[in-house]
Amino acid sequence: MKKFVLITAMLLAIAATPVLAQVEGLGLFADQAGLNCEVTDAVEGIKRVYVVHLNSVGATGSEFLVDTSASTMALIVAAVPAGFLSIGNSDTGISIAYQECRVGTFLVLTLTFDNFGTTAPCSYLHMLEDPNAVPPVRIWNDCFSFPHAFPGGQAIVNANGTCPCDVATEATTWGTIKALYR
Repeated sequence: MKKFVLITAMLLAIAATPVLAQVEGLGLFADQAGLNCEVTDAVEGIKRVYVVHLNSVGATGSEFLVDTSASTMALIVAAVPAGFLSIGNSDTGISIAYQECRVGTFLVLTLTFDNFGTTAPCSYLHMLEDPNAVPPVRIWNDCFSFPHAFPGGQAIVNANGTCPCDVATEATTWGTIKALYR
């Protein structure tokens, strides 16, 4: 009986322990997997930045604008993966249809820049609302076509340790996470 009570108490403690779960949304990254938000531009030439949809539980599209005004990079081309459709430009407002309900973490847009010099340390590339939408929005659409606002993702150009990325997380419990799979 003591063993049962001890095990039950441990399981309840684990279930009530807050954890940080990744929030679904989009971000700007130096890699296609969405793991590194620190972009360096110390060398002139071609530079790529990736828009990645993170932790999708089911999404069919997104709409946003990428502000690069704080960098020395000039956009050459913005390319969506094969099978995706886009309307607009990433620097003036873009809407991207994924053409199916997608889950997990996946590449949404590859931004290719010509870098003309070194950007000041801790400069940011930001994801903003698409000003062409009425009203302006920064959203992703779920598999039922419902729009969801997401926090503005950002990448840091020439990080020096004093400027963190804004990887979105939210507090939750193990019980809440387990309930997702029941």
